[in-house]
Amino acid sequence: LCDTPARLHWSPSTGCEDKATAASRAIALLGPVRPTAKVDQAMADVAETLLRSYLHAAAVEGKAFRHVHRWAQGTQVQ
Repeated sequence: LCDTPARLHWSPSTGCEDKATAASRAIALLGPVRPTAKVDQAMADVAETLLRSYLHAAAVEGKAFRHVHRWAQGTQVQ
């Protein structure tokens, strides 16, 4: 009935070499969990900035998102 693979793999950083794409992707990924309370807006903005930056860095370097996340945390990356 379906000729697609059993598991679909998608890299959220694909296409994020373009900063506008990275920004819109971060907004879309965080949209469902974005808080409505004003007090939480600053934290949501920081999360969006971090995600946008991680997506862009992963795309520019051609690395997996987890690689960039580990690097940002100062964790040894293999």
